[in-house]
Parts: sequence; C-alpha cells; structure tokens
Amino acid sequence: MSESRSRLLSTCEWVTAGLITAIALCLHIVRVPSAGPLWRDEVAVLNLARMNWREIVSYFPHEGFPPPFLALLREYAGFLGTSDTALRVFGLCAGTACLGMVWLNAALTTRRAPLVALALFGFSPVLFVWGDSIRGYGLGAALIMLTFALFARAIVKPSPGVFWAALLSAVLSVQCLLANAVLLFALGMSALVVLIFQGRTRHARIVLGVGCAAALSITPYIGSYRNGREWDVVFRTQLSFAWLWGKLCGALGKPAPGMLWVWWILLVLAPIGVIWLLRRNPARKSHPMGLAGFGFVSCALALVCYLVFLKALGYPTQDWYYLSLIAVLVLGLDIVGGVLAERLDWVAVLRLALAVGVTAALAAPAFTQAQKRLSNLDLVAGELERRAAPQDFVLVAPWYLGISFRSHSPIGMAWETLPPMSDLRIHRYDLLKEQMTLPDPLEPLRRRIADTLRSGHRLWIVGALTYPEPGREPPSHGPAPHDRVGWSEFAYSRAWSMQLGHFVETHGVRSHRVELAAPTPINVFENAQLTAVEGWRGE
Repeated sequence: MSESRSRLLSTCEWVTAGLITAIALCLHIVRVPSAGPLWRDEVAVLNLARMNWREIVSYFPHEGFPPPFLALLREYAGFLGTSDTALRVFGLCAGTACLGMVWLNAALTTRRAPLVALALFGFSPVLFVWGDSIRGYGLGAALIMLTFALFARAIVKPSPGVFWAALLSAVLSVQCLLANAVLLFALGMSALVVLIFQGRTRHARIVLGVGCAAALSITPYIGSYRNGREWDVVFRTQLSFAWLWGKLCGALGKPAPGMLWVWWILLVLAPIGVIWLLRRNPARKSHPMGLAGFGFVSCALALVCYLVFLKALGYPTQDWYYLSLIAVLVLGLDIVGGVLAERLDWVAVLRLALAVGVTAALAAPAFTQAQKRLSNLDLVAGELERRAAPQDFVLVAPWYLGISFRSHSPIGMAWETLPPMSDLRIHRYDLLKEQMTLPDPLEPLRRRIADTLRSGHRLWIVGALTYPEPGREPPSHGPAPHDRVGWSEFAYSRAWSMQLGHFVETHGVRSHRVELAAPTPINVFENAQLTAVEGWRGE
C-alpha cells in the first residue's frame, strides 16, 4: 500500500475510533437520567457504605466488595450527596473510565486506533448498564484494564515508573473488586511467559513481585470470606462449565445476538495471527511479537482461570459478573489486531470495516438498552401512597425486593417481606438461612393477612406470589438442613411463595392487578407487579 493510502487509512481509523467513542459516551450520558432510582443491589451497597465502620467490617462479604471500595463510595456520597443523579454520575465516571483505559492501552502499546476494543466494548450493555451502576464492577474493570495496559507497556518499554504504576494499579484493582485477583493472576502469568520467552528474567521477577504484593493486600479478607461460606450455602450450587460458558456467551452477545459471532471469529483468528507473527518474526525480543503474545495468552488464561474461579465459587452468575473478564478480552484482542494491522494492510482494512459495521448494527439497539430503568419500585410506592389506606397491609415478595422498597415505602405504611427479615439494609442471607431453620416462618404473615382482610382492608402484594395448580397442595419443607432439599434457598422460597399464594387464593375474595405507567422499559431484575386483594373467605 502506498504511503498516501496508508496515511488515509490511518486517518480513517482515528476518525472512526473517535466517532465510536463519542457514541459510546452518549450511551453513558443517557444512563444518568434514564436508569431511574437505584435498584436493590445498588441500594444495598450504598447502605453498607454508609454504616459505621464496625458494621462495614462485619458485613462487607454480604455484598462482595472490599472495604476500600466502600470507603470511596462513602466519601463520594458524603461529599456530593445520595440523590439518584449524584450517584448515577459516580457510575458514569466508572463506566467512562473503562473507555478511557481502551485509549490508554492503545497509546501505551500499538499506538493504533483501538477499533476492535471500541467495537466490542463500547456498545455492550454489560459496560454501559452494569459498569455504570454504583457497585464496584465498573471501577474494578477500569483498574484491571489499567493493570493490563501497564503490564503490556512493561513488555514494550519497561521502566521503574511503569512497574511502580503497575503495582499501584494491581493493588487498587483487587481492593475494588476481589474477583480481579483471578484476572490479575492470568495477566501476571501471561507477562511472565512472554518475558521469560524473551529472556528478560529480571523483569519477569518484578512482575511476579507485583502479583505477590497484590495478593498479600487481600489476605486480611480471607477470614471474613471464609466465614461467609457458612451462609452462602443457601444459594451456592454446583455449576457446570457448559452453564457458565452459556452465561458468558449471553453477555458477549448483547445488545444483538450477532455480536457473539464477531467474538467467536476474533477469538479463533487471534491465535492464528500470533502463530503467523511467530513464524514470520521469531526473534525473541521483538516487541510486536511480545505484545501480540501477551494479548493472546492473556485472553486464553483469563478465560480459563475466570471460569474455573466461578465454578469453584458456585454462585449463579449474571452479566455483571463477566464485565472485568470482557474488559481483559477486548484489550487482548485489540493488541493482537493492532500488531497484525501494522504488518498486513488487509487486516487494517478489515479492522476498520468491522468497527464501522458493528457501529451501524449496534448503535440503535444499544440506545434502546441505555434507556431502560433499573427499578420500578418507586412507581409501585407512588401507587400505594395514592391508593392504600393506613390500615392496609403490604406484602413484598420475594424478600430481596424489600431492600429497594424500604427506600420508597410510604411513611407509616405497614409492610413485611416473604419471609420476614429483621434487616433489609443489605442482602442478609444469614438471616434467610435462619428463617429456613424455623418450623413455620410464614405463620406471622398468615395471621397478619387474615386480620387485614377480615377487617375489610386490603392486602397489597408487591412482586408476586406463586399459585399451585387447582386441586394440588403447595409443597412444604421441614426445617433445614434436615429436609430432602438441604439448604436450597430456591426450593424454600418457591415453597413459601406457593404456600402463601394458596392461602391468599383460598381466603381472598377478589384481586386485581394495578397497572403501572412506566416512562421507559424496565429491566427484568426489578420490574415488580402490584396486586390488590380484598375480602375474606373463611374455612
């Protein structure tokens, strides 16, 4: 390709990257007014951050974020307040920081427009929805991306400043999001492989020291998380790699299913490109070869290590669990693509075409996702304030909706969750475990519902109950763990919902669902129904 055509292609790359970044920034900005009130996971983290330090130290494993992140959120809320807008700006800063790290990685490594990373990451709801939440996922992803960029820089141009910055970034990344320790291990091992292959053992020892320092920084939390394994047994389960892979693919395939094919193609082509580079330029200390090798090995090790970690953890995962992993993958693939584009003009053209095609295909569905509310419990509470009488009773089912409802419930209104929980500031699965050991935890709820309906007042159900098939009795479980289902929170919650649903269906005279006028679509994780039940029908 002639020099003039090369300059034109380079200009197109930078212009396209700038446009993608501008569109991606708009998605994050749209989230600030569109996301609505905090949903339960955000409310719980904010409540935890605002507790006294003794409680923070006791309860931080319940929300999964180490105390330094909670301290940061605490100071932010103390300085700028706890309004929805102020807290959404906190999330905006975290999410946009990830985009900034994409550019920083390109500047420190290939010095080419980061088209692959922006195309894969910029339009992903995993970033602009969950990365922009006030939990630690967005900031944690940004910090592990910074660590990746600094490790890659150490391969291209090592210096004491780079290694000290990598040390600080590595420590901060695990202090923000504990799962980053697994990714940091993968990045450290990838850098070690490349540096040892290049014969740079001194630099390899420094990278090893960075990883060890970050690991030592989280050792104070080991006891707390080990104690947490006593109560997380209620939702911990045996997950297969196939199930985890399916969840990861679901996260990668948003906001349009075709994106998964783009990921598949790039993940297959990356090792082919690295092998071609190795055969073409076998020099050990070749910086481009080292960069491409680090990018690909990081992708491979991060995938394997993270899925093994999630399987050992045993928690049913959602999209946000994979944000930091996806962040590492996009940087690794971008480096491989950038190195290949420097040597093969047709690869540079394909990178540009990929970025333009993805932007054209995903911009519209991404903006649709960006406008989704995360909760409608403020709308539910508003309807209750308009319609409910002081003597009515509100049942919130399942119990975890009570974490959000607590922030919006009308003053003086009597309400309780299914099952009853004494602390709804955070996700207290230890209290849920206690409820599972009781012979009949629903008895106070049945009594309160009966008294309310007998007196001519209404029962309001926020969320939903489950109703058994006609003619069938609801399932019942004895005190855990002696029942056949052991500590299965799902089994007990389903049984409790069906038992109370059967009670309300048997004794309530009539019910109707209240239509809630939502200004925008609502995320499925907290889109609660509101149902009114009236009248009493005896035995």
